[in-house]
Amino acid sequence: MSNQSSLNLLYQTPARWLQSRLLTIAGDPLAGHAMTGYVFGSVAQAAPDPTAATSAAKRGHRVTPGHIKGRAARSLVPAISGGMAMLADPVAEQMGNIPMQYSTAINFSQPLPLGPLATFAAGRFAATGKLSGCCIVWDKPNGLIGHIKPAGVSGAALRAGLAATGFTLFGVETTGVVGSGEYTGFEAVNVIGVNAGGWNVYAQVADAMTGHILRVVTL
Repeated sequence: MSNQSSLNLLYQTPARWLQSRLLTIAGDPLAGHAMTGYVFGSVAQAAPDPTAATSAAKRGHRVTPGHIKGRAARSLVPAISGGMAMLADPVAEQMGNIPMQYSTAINFSQPLPLGPLATFAAGRFAATGKLSGCCIVWDKPNGLIGHIKPAGVSGAALRAGLAATGFTLFGVETTGVVGSGEYTGFEAVNVIGVNAGGWNVYAQVADAMTGHILRVVTL
């Protein structure tokens, strides 16, 4: 499957796509909350091998770890990073960019620095960088969203501080306290929004060491 076809399939059946193909996203630190250029593609990690068992491996592309059919893993990177040269079979598309903001820039007693998803109405997707102790905050009734990274506090403390907002959250749990967050420090999380007549936001959670997909959550 070409990467253009795969990107179209991600749009059409996002949850199903994310359950079978590892997606790694690098956010654009310069674009702010705005439409910006992203590049979607495969990661070439080895020489082509015509004798390999899967089409991805035959092309020398990274495969989704642990997947029975060995489907190709994909990456989504900002166009400014040279993504057209970095990725195999690259596909360029304008997408919404949800910028990462440090928790030192927020005041829990004041309105959070969330941006309107309506800004991305012209796009099919909204992307943000991989979560690392971070928290996605989504004010669903008002269509506002943000990606907040802990600074000076732990990810668990950030998640706890944001809980009082009543917004939909996706953040790291307190160590050893199951259910106090949506992912652990041993998991890698990539989040993507899909605009199909209204926004849905999905989190793909994978084992941080192996890359095996563990679950896909609709926020």
